Amino acid sequence: MWPRNLSVSFKRLLNAAGLPETTRFHDLRHSCATLLIQQGVHLRVVMDILGHSSITIHELCSCAH
Repeated sequence: MWPRNLSVSFKRLLNAAGLPETTRFHDLRHSCATLLIQQGVHLRVVMDILGHSSITIHELCSCAH
Protein backbone atom coordinates (compact mmCIF):
# COMPACT_ATOMS: atom_id res chain seq x y z
CA MET A 1 0.00 0.00 0.00
CA TRP A 2 1.32 3.43 -0.90
CA PRO A 3 1.74 5.96 1.93
CA ARG A 4 -0.89 8.26 0.43
CA ASN A 5 -3.43 5.41 0.28
CA LEU A 6 -2.69 4.51 3.90
CA SER A 7 -3.19 8.12 4.95
CA VAL A 8 -6.52 8.38 3.12
CA SER A 9 -7.70 5.05 4.56
CA PHE A 10 -6.66 6.10 8.06
CA LYS A 11 -8.58 9.39 7.77
CA ARG A 12 -11.69 7.49 6.64
CA LEU A 13 -11.41 5.16 9.64
CA LEU A 14 -10.99 8.15 11.97
CA ASN A 15 -14.14 9.72 10.56
CA ALA A 16 -16.07 6.45 10.86
CA ALA A 17 -14.97 6.12 14.49
CA GLY A 18 -15.86 9.73 15.27
CA LEU A 19 -12.27 10.65 16.10
CA PRO A 20 -10.68 13.99 15.19
CA GLU A 21 -8.66 14.13 11.98
CA THR A 22 -5.72 15.39 14.01
CA THR A 23 -5.34 11.91 15.54
CA ARG A 24 -1.99 10.45 14.55
CA PHE A 25 -1.43 6.78 13.82
CA HIS A 26 1.14 6.73 16.65
CA ASP A 27 -1.57 7.93 19.07
CA LEU A 28 -3.19 4.51 18.67
CA ARG A 29 -0.12 2.92 20.29
CA HIS A 30 -0.55 5.10 23.35
CA SER A 31 -4.27 4.39 23.47
CA CYS A 32 -3.60 0.66 23.26
CA ALA A 33 -1.06 0.80 26.08
CA THR A 34 -3.36 2.89 28.26
CA LEU A 35 -6.30 0.55 27.77
CA LEU A 36 -4.19 -2.52 28.49
CA ILE A 37 -2.77 -0.99 31.68
CA GLN A 38 -6.24 0.10 32.83
CA GLN A 39 -7.48 -3.47 32.28
CA GLY A 40 -4.75 -4.76 34.57
CA VAL A 41 -2.53 -6.36 31.92
CA HIS A 42 0.94 -6.95 33.37
CA LEU A 43 3.43 -4.29 32.31
CA ARG A 44 5.79 -6.93 30.90
CA VAL A 45 3.00 -8.06 28.53
CA VAL A 46 2.23 -4.47 27.50
CA MET A 47 5.95 -3.94 26.90
CA ASP A 48 6.11 -7.03 24.69
CA ILE A 49 3.02 -6.02 22.70
CA LEU A 50 4.50 -2.58 22.04
CA GLY A 51 7.89 -4.02 21.18
CA HIS A 52 9.83 -2.27 23.94
CA SER A 53 12.97 -3.91 25.29
CA SER A 54 12.69 -2.25 28.71
CA ILE A 55 10.22 -0.35 30.84
CA THR A 56 11.27 3.18 31.76
CA ILE A 57 9.52 5.69 33.98
CA HIS A 58 8.97 7.93 30.96
CA GLU A 59 7.23 5.12 29.07
CA LEU A 60 5.05 4.29 32.07
CA CYS A 61 4.03 7.91 32.57
CA SER A 62 3.26 8.54 28.90
CA CYS A 63 1.23 5.35 28.55
CA ALA A 64 -0.72 5.62 31.77
CA HIS A 65 -2.44 8.92 30.91
